[in-house]
Amino acid sequence: MSNIETYNIEMNWFNTLYKQFNSILEVDDWIINKGYEAEFDKIVGAIGEPFLSHIDREKRVLKIISEKLDLYREEIKKIIDYCASRKIYFNYHEKKEIESYILDHDLISLDNLLNSKGLLKKEITLLLNINFFNTHEVLKSLHTQLEDTKNRINILSSLFSAFLYSVFPVEKIHLYNSGSKKCDTSFYNYLKNEYPAKYDRKHALSILKISNELYHSCGNYDILLSTILNFIKEQYSVLQNYCYLGIIIDHIEEDNLSVMWTLYSDIVLFAEKFREEHLNIGYFHPSKIQSITSEYIKGINPQLANFNIANSGFTYKDCFVIAEQDINSTEKEIISKNRILILFQKNDRDEDIIPCPACRSNNVRGNSYPVLGVKSWECNNIICPDRSKYNRGKRYSLSSVIKQEAIEQKDCEIDKKCINDWRLDVVSAKTDNEILEFLIKHYSFCKDIIHLYNFSNSFSSDWNRILIKDNLNMNVSSNILSFFNSSYFNRYLINNKTKSRLIYKNISPIKTINIMNGNCQDVLKSVPCDFFDAALTSPPYYNAREYSQWDNIYCFLYDIFNQTKEVYRTLKPGAYYIFNIFDYFDNENNVVFSNMGKKRMILGAYIINMFRRIGFILQQNTIWYKGHIQGHRSTNQGNNSPYYQSPLNCYEHIFCFRKPGNHCEKILFPDILNVFPVIKMVKGENILGHTAPFPIDIPNMLTSRLKKGVVLDPYAGSFTTARSAYINKIESYNIEISSEYCQLGIKILRQKETSLFGEE
Repeated sequence: MSNIETYNIEMNWFNTLYKQFNSILEVDDWIINKGYEAEFDKIVGAIGEPFLSHIDREKRVLKIISEKLDLYREEIKKIIDYCASRKIYFNYHEKKEIESYILDHDLISLDNLLNSKGLLKKEITLLLNINFFNTHEVLKSLHTQLEDTKNRINILSSLFSAFLYSVFPVEKIHLYNSGSKKCDTSFYNYLKNEYPAKYDRKHALSILKISNELYHSCGNYDILLSTILNFIKEQYSVLQNYCYLGIIIDHIEEDNLSVMWTLYSDIVLFAEKFREEHLNIGYFHPSKIQSITSEYIKGINPQLANFNIANSGFTYKDCFVIAEQDINSTEKEIISKNRILILFQKNDRDEDIIPCPACRSNNVRGNSYPVLGVKSWECNNIICPDRSKYNRGKRYSLSSVIKQEAIEQKDCEIDKKCINDWRLDVVSAKTDNEILEFLIKHYSFCKDIIHLYNFSNSFSSDWNRILIKDNLNMNVSSNILSFFNSSYFNRYLINNKTKSRLIYKNISPIKTINIMNGNCQDVLKSVPCDFFDAALTSPPYYNAREYSQWDNIYCFLYDIFNQTKEVYRTLKPGAYYIFNIFDYFDNENNVVFSNMGKKRMILGAYIINMFRRIGFILQQNTIWYKGHIQGHRSTNQGNNSPYYQSPLNCYEHIFCFRKPGNHCEKILFPDILNVFPVIKMVKGENILGHTAPFPIDIPNMLTSRLKKGVVLDPYAGSFTTARSAYINKIESYNIEISSEYCQLGIKILRQKETSLFGEE
């Protein structure tokens, strides 16, 4: 074929391109789907003939192959890894530039980029020694892939699709695919122009401060709570989808009792569950959920529980603890009047079609829900540049589009200091201004409109956003508090009326350490009222590790509720119940059973609410700060952009509940317990035999302050409470349902008898 072509309307462009494609790839044994030709002819008829020359088209095909097969992955990695070893890092845009320069064989631009990062000339010379693939090598790599006969046609179709797309001007094909009269190179700007009501960013972030002044001005807790819950409900209706709500709660106490953490519980429960709707969607199976729950929980009233209703709302993302002093103090027990910052995201299920970000086509189909409330799509346009290697349509969601836009906007890049300051979810002394800076930089775009409620002070900056101070609407509606008596709570707050006739014997060989093997609810039924002087435990977490025994969150909470009622009954008036729990990640299994239902659990909120219903008073929440532990959630995927930052969860709750009364002396506990987790894994082996032992510092917090009496641990586990009580000359009563753990506990106690306990 001649390199010079005559462009005329009668020319069969599809066949020309098909033959050229096959000639370049050296394939002649595949037949293209007729749909490609029909769609291509429509495009030519609408926007005109291809504009690339024969030679340029050949170059484009080779580049597409290199890109689709990721042929330069190792060369790109070599550059990035070497620079990282020199503590030189690239942001998203720079990484894309490196990839583009290598694909285009543009060593001059790559040289300039590396030089701007401060690399030495000899280093740059070494890195520019790139093994560029010639035409033969590119085709050889391709034909190796094509040996996979199962995917041969898919690979060729994907490459051909990208090739057909590339021969037209991008602007023109975008206009054709979208049916729009105006094209914008930015996909997000295109959405804003086409759907202004949906993407206008006029309410991109809301932040509320709950101060001591606000609490006292309300007069009582119910008025404050009603005001806040109405605010949350209003914010759900005005916030743009997939945007954030931040709520700062000052350290608020009343009669030395924690108002702050009580508010936390009520706010989190309401925010996540306040919306009630009849879901007509495939993943929701209310009859199945009702059957599973009713099988486990006897006595559920189907009318009151109303399993046909699905509860939803904001998604609870994080709760930051903001200490008033340095959290890295060498002191184990720290007195620090903490504040908290609760972070929610609006994930409102939206069935409106989102066009493909790559080709702008509305020919898409619903794909899945990667996260509950987040609808994803798959492009059906066969001439799309972003079809996968195996010819699957591009998959995306509006949530992913927003995150991508955060990367694309260079002005939105977050400075390293701000990222590092908020790397953990426990932070040292932060002003209101610093908290606002964090929220604004991490959870909004430049030029976004951000609403601030109940802030009276001025700010040091607007951080290139539009800040609007709003007054908190003092909407006092007692009706909204009826949420806490709604059907959701009638699914697990059910009394277990089963009577136990079993007699349990103390199996411990050590004096003052009582060990009972059995279910704690059954065992405690044989204990008289007002017997124990205190209780402390870390319960089996809902479906964590080997504790996976509950079909859904309702079954778990039902057990904890009824077991806690027995603990309450057997505690003396005024006695403490210290309860350690963690808001880890799992699926509540009360709406959907797949991985899309996994999220940060609100166990702490459930526990506070449940214990208060039983009769306990929440005195405080001692934060178990575990230090700079290793974890997998503290990641930003290499991006210093909004919506990508996730803190490392480095604390657990230690709730200090108290039974009303004055029989037991009041105890003051630290606000922060600064101790590392127990090291149990050594060279891949669990040297302790228990999967979740807590440090002895936690029970010591209680037993060292008790002057006398008997302390209960209803979920004894590794018997850390027993050891702590013995050291502090306190008798302990330990209940453990696992006979294996009972024997393990006895073994540990015997091993430590001489060194720790002395001779019995």
